[in-house]
Amino acid sequence: MKFKLKNSNAEARQKDFMSYDLYIGEKKIGVAIKSRIEDDPDWIEQPEKDYEVLAWKEGITLDDEITSVKRLSDGEVFSVGDKVEGNGYYSVKPIRSLITKFQETKRGIVVNYAEGSDMLEDIKKVTHTPILTTEDGVELFEGDLHLYIRKWDDKHPIRAGIVGRKANKDLVYFSTREAAEEYRLWNAQKISVQDMVDMFGLSSSCNDVFRMQELVKSRL
Repeated sequence: MKFKLKNSNAEARQKDFMSYDLYIGEKKIGVAIKSRIEDDPDWIEQPEKDYEVLAWKEGITLDDEITSVKRLSDGEVFSVGDKVEGNGYYSVKPIRSLITKFQETKRGIVVNYAEGSDMLEDIKKVTHTPILTTEDGVELFEGDLHLYIRKWDDKHPIRAGIVGRKANKDLVYFSTREAAEEYRLWNAQKISVQDMVDMFGLSSSCNDVFRMQELVKSRL
């Protein structure tokens, strides 16, 4: 246990079941018996932190700019961008997502991601092997949401699904609708932008390619 003296930077840190060591900063200044600290209203009990902040964005120390924290109970380090699994405050099932932000509160560290948030003690890293990697380069694990189209079928609608235990070799997977639509434009079987770029030796950034994309859209 740890106590802090009102209007002071003095701290009392429990030494054993009968006494506390007294500190100012990291300098030890004495010892006090247990009752002297715990029964005195001027000594305020401090909550024990189960975390250590390791890094801040661009070196600034604002709560909403924390980029990495260490959970002291098990030594696990979490950083913005890590894929984790949590309960989600408003979710009816576990959520797997990327950490977008940390917030330091009186209760501890709140971990935020696109689908919700959790306390640091309630999350775990997703460390098992991904089932597949989408066409746009995103690793997906069992239970993750995704979009897909069927190979060799230009008219197959873009559909949503949940990753199972293995990938379907007849499908092409995507993390976003935009990625699926772009893939279809460049890989249409009847006519594709890639066919015309290869044929005419065009740069993918030239105006002709943009006109070809509109032509392909009209044929789908």
